[in-house]
Amino acid sequence: MMFVMDGMTKYSVVMTLGPHNWEQYGHKSVESFDKHWPKDVQLYVYYEGKPPEFNSDRVHFLDYHTEIPEHQMFSERNGHRHPHVNDVHVNNITHQATKFAFKVYAQLKELENSKTKYVIYLDGDNITMKDISEELLDRLVNPEVYLSFVNRMPAKYTETSIMIWDTENEHHKEWCSTYRNMYDGDKIFEYSAWHDCIAFDETTFPMINEKKIKAIDLGFGAPSKHPLVVGPLGEYFDHLKGPSRKELGYSKERKHAGF
Repeated sequence: MMFVMDGMTKYSVVMTLGPHNWEQYGHKSVESFDKHWPKDVQLYVYYEGKPPEFNSDRVHFLDYHTEIPEHQMFSERNGHRHPHVNDVHVNNITHQATKFAFKVYAQLKELENSKTKYVIYLDGDNITMKDISEELLDRLVNPEVYLSFVNRMPAKYTETSIMIWDTENEHHKEWCSTYRNMYDGDKIFEYSAWHDCIAFDETTFPMINEKKIKAIDLGFGAPSKHPLVVGPLGEYFDHLKGPSRKELGYSKERKHAGF
């Protein structure tokens, strides 16, 4: 683990992408990161297949299945559970366990082998719209806080489009172990839906309720099903979640919020 000292990089970013989504939106996400994020922040893209040609000394494409063999093991072990478990092309978020496991395993790869104090996850359809300063990032974390994420409570699930972990928190290993067991231990199949939002919530909120960890809401209480883009961070991000926003190329909610 890299221990952060004054003047050293304290943030890194992780993302997952593949050829099936690179052309539609993935290239926009990576290009906008390279354009707008602080120059000393590195992006690690766990990519399925041959990586695209992209010239940047701080965007690193890593072969997903070479780096993370446990994802394939999860897929093979659980293919019998539903016809859509291993199908990444349908729109069935309830049963597409393997699709949503991609991001979980990439997050864990960086969290368990952290290069910086803070690890940030960005969805591959999260577009950076404006320069991100380190001062802004510093306002999204707190020495007493373990996690920053878009809390949609009382809505059903957290929006896992952007999350920040403090890897030096005393409960970091416990959180990672519980989160990993959702997939390595197939615990995700005990819940009503098999996606990463449930895995995240069932790992995080019990620890918050037990007062082991604290969190910051990156939606800042915005009353919306799409709080990231209508809250204060909508000035900086557009999350193209769901097929309709990807087809449009933007979120209507963000436009309506005046960004």
